[in-house]
Amino acid sequence: MARVLAILLALAVVGCEQENQDATPIVHQELVPELRAYAAPNAIKLKESPTHALQLSNPQRLLDCHMYLEPNGKVVREFPWSDNERFEALVGCQAEAWLRHENALYVAYAVPTEGGRSDLRFAKFEGRKYVWSLKIDRSQQGTNFIANYRSGFITRIDDKHVCAGTLWEGGTTTTCVDPKEGKQQWGGRLSFWAGLQPTGRGDAFYVADLASLTKRYPFSGVEMRHQKLDGTGGRAAFYASDGRSLYFAPSRAEQPRMIRYDFDSMDPVWRSQLADNTFPGFSPVFDAHDVVVVKQGSEILALDTEDGHYLWRLEVGEDRPSLAATGKEILILHRVPDVPNHIIGVDPKTGAINWQSTVPVGTLKVVAEGDQVVFMGVRSTQLLTGLDPI
Repeated sequence: MARVLAILLALAVVGCEQENQDATPIVHQELVPELRAYAAPNAIKLKESPTHALQLSNPQRLLDCHMYLEPNGKVVREFPWSDNERFEALVGCQAEAWLRHENALYVAYAVPTEGGRSDLRFAKFEGRKYVWSLKIDRSQQGTNFIANYRSGFITRIDDKHVCAGTLWEGGTTTTCVDPKEGKQQWGGRLSFWAGLQPTGRGDAFYVADLASLTKRYPFSGVEMRHQKLDGTGGRAAFYASDGRSLYFAPSRAEQPRMIRYDFDSMDPVWRSQLADNTFPGFSPVFDAHDVVVVKQGSEILALDTEDGHYLWRLEVGEDRPSLAATGKEILILHRVPDVPNHIIGVDPKTGAINWQSTVPVGTLKVVAEGDQVVFMGVRSTQLLTGLDPI
């Protein structure tokens, strides 16, 4: 009996081994969302004449930020502007980046060095009281500083890291510190062109390059996860983020499209066809309204970030208008040759025009924070204080 049982057991083992050898390995396959066919939404019809006149503060022209924040070579012990003045002042003195978190204000601004270059000062104020600061050396760019510089950034990662740095044509430099004491935890260079500034979410930060979206550790910059992009990236592609997702449109695609990648899952959520390839350097996204805007051909097109549906479009010709958003509407500064430039306030979801006005001569850009709206010239700023019906 024992011998029979042994034989049966051996046969069972051989059978199991054969079954395992014949089994097909389970392979995870990413689900690629179906491409939504393009359907042109309703076009915004501009009114023939302004409906409102702007109430603006007197023009203000500020020097560079370091002249106010460290006039004697040391960071001031009290932030020089009140809460009501802060936004316009940081816009006017051309701070490279700033971030409000609860009662804290983080500011990154240029500190000039020799040869037209600058280092980056990264400082924290609590209320208006100075907390800490550090200077980030940017001398490694040498004589190519101006040609390679793209922008500065600040991003917060959980409660343990806040990072600042600079996007260059040849890479991205990043420094992450403890937000309480300003002690540096990591500083390094990501040696690739980034279409998206490092964006913190959860316990990591996200960066998109020419071919992929990556999730990285804030204490080393090492890659944690990797997601290949649907199409070729680069300077002619579209990259934007609302802090939750990457919105990407490949460059010079035969089938122009926008794709949303969720940061948490790293998977594509939706894909929506576009009528034409997007214009580089134009990538507004407004998290408060769940709207992302692209320029395709001679139009700007708004899409819903939640599902990729088309919302509205506006004919703008060759112009790449300046866009901003308040708590209730999207502002579009449309610059047209031979006539006064005008601005319109539209409903974010429908494109319905709330109001329309001309802007002062020399206005180049509109920016907003909360419900504060600032119009920018070459170096002067004016705060929008009200609207008068015409």
